[in-house]
Amino acid sequence: MLLVEEHLVCTCHECGAEFVVKTKPAIEKQNMRCACGGALKKVYHPPVLTVFGTASEIGRLNVDLGGVLARLENLKRLRHSTGQ
Repeated sequence: MLLVEEHLVCTCHECGAEFVVKTKPAIEKQNMRCACGGALKKVYHPPVLTVFGTASEIGRLNVDLGGVLARLENLKRLRHSTGQ
């Protein structure tokens, strides 16, 4: 799936053309091709790791999540016992 303003590069090393998508293509099932005939690929962006909060805050979130999961299990048991 291509997005508007996404960057594509030609896989042919001799060509090395770069493109920016300006409009969404009408047919997305076909591979995009460069004028030289090489396939176009999306530019790779490595994932970025973001850490939110301190270790104590993360531990508190894990405890809160455990409580939510326990409540969900109780709801499942109630529904099963009442036949819903």
